[in-house]
Amino acid sequence: MRALIQRVREARVTVGDRVTGAIGPGLLVLAAVAANDTEADREWLARKIVALRIFDDDAGAMNRSVVDVGGAILAADEGSTVDVLVGIGGTPEGVIAACAMKCLDGAIFGKLYPRNDEERQAALEAGYELDKVLGTDDLVSGSDVFFAATGVTDGELLRGVRYTPQRVLTQSLSMRSKSGAIRLIEGRHHAQRSNLIRAGV
Repeated sequence: MRALIQRVREARVTVGDRVTGAIGPGLLVLAAVAANDTEADREWLARKIVALRIFDDDAGAMNRSVVDVGGAILAADEGSTVDVLVGIGGTPEGVIAACAMKCLDGAIFGKLYPRNDEERQAALEAGYELDKVLGTDDLVSGSDVFFAATGVTDGELLRGVRYTPQRVLTQSLSMRSKSGAIRLIEGRHHAQRSNLIRAGV
């Protein structure tokens, strides 16, 4: 299996006169698959592609991956230039992304993809349909959903933790689906007195 990767401002796939897929800024990947390539080869290549640090950070250095650009949340943000996110991830990450989609009136679609026969058997025994395309409501069925995230390192979505002599500065995102509220929270934690931060950090 081989892949040709190109950073793009936009890309689209057309079949005849019909556009079947399009993205804004992101990665265009042309993949070549051989008859003897395995599912493990596909997973390895997909993980390698999304981890490539080929996007500029705030200093202009190529130090961000396509995941660091903000992922699912930026795809649902009406002010973002990201239109869609396609990727492979774990079930917990999919559920967390679905919570954010509920709060942003976005959508997520995915399928369970067991990595081996043991996972496949466990999923079948638990009653999961492996061929079913799961939507947002399948992953998060509640109508009053909360989502919260705090930046650790700098990204497109949130700024990372900053330190001053007396304070630890954080940036967090809080959202609730029932009210539609989206809050960006600037935290200033006292380095010695905060119960959230160990003294001496």
